[in-house]
Amino acid sequence: MASEPTPIGDAGAVLEMRRVSRYFGGLAAVKNLDLSVMHGQIHGLIGPNGAGKTTLFNVITGANTASSGAVLVDGRDITHLPPHAINHLGVARTFQNIRLFKEISVYENVRTAATWRGGYGWLHGFIQGLTFERREAAIHDQVLQLLEDFQLGHRAREVSRSLPYGEQRRLEIVRALATRPKLLLLDEPAAGLNAAETDELMALVHRILEQYDLTILLIEHDMRLVMEICQAITVLDHGEKICEGDADQVRNDPQVIEAYLGQGDMVDASDQ
Repeated sequence: MASEPTPIGDAGAVLEMRRVSRYFGGLAAVKNLDLSVMHGQIHGLIGPNGAGKTTLFNVITGANTASSGAVLVDGRDITHLPPHAINHLGVARTFQNIRLFKEISVYENVRTAATWRGGYGWLHGFIQGLTFERREAAIHDQVLQLLEDFQLGHRAREVSRSLPYGEQRRLEIVRALATRPKLLLLDEPAAGLNAAETDELMALVHRILEQYDLTILLIEHDMRLVMEICQAITVLDHGEKICEGDADQVRNDPQVIEAYLGQGDMVDASDQ
């Protein structure tokens, strides 16, 4: 039997990426990337458009397979697992473009995710009888509690497409939480939000981290959000890591400033 791979960096890493590359034809969207995301942290992933950030999320969640290298969650190699298996191991995500089931209710959006995490289908329910009914009741209570916790309880029976944009963003996060992840990937959660909604989002992310004992990796272009809530930040440019550290290290790194040259966000983030 093959021995377990030797961990990279601190043993407290929830996610480890070892020399990961992803090619599309001759184009390297991600190239030889090492990354460790530590338990209980909010870890930011930033870079200019086309830097490889969303491709990296797709590799982690199995939507794209790494061309080379390895992806580990809690020390287990998930590099070649399908998305549903990776989700069952505790990895959930949101998307840059909201991907709710827009024609069904807010309640059913979250219930679908919670039932999937339950790991059983109709045959299991037929065999188990009353046990199935108890589990269904428990899922129902869990969904209602999640909606109440995130101020969506009053929207439970509404069709999800009818929600205001900010509440749709929140619902997508709640749906991901219903799968009970250990690692939550947030892809531009502040996209399309105004300043007040972004402040609410920052408070929400902190509450999620504390209440659900998980780890968050987020892609974001809002530098104020990144600099204020992330304990560690990794910067990509053309698929390669050019900097990693805390907010001050990243903000003052010459390569980072050059990568963002002309955008102003990175230079001005400390003044916001």
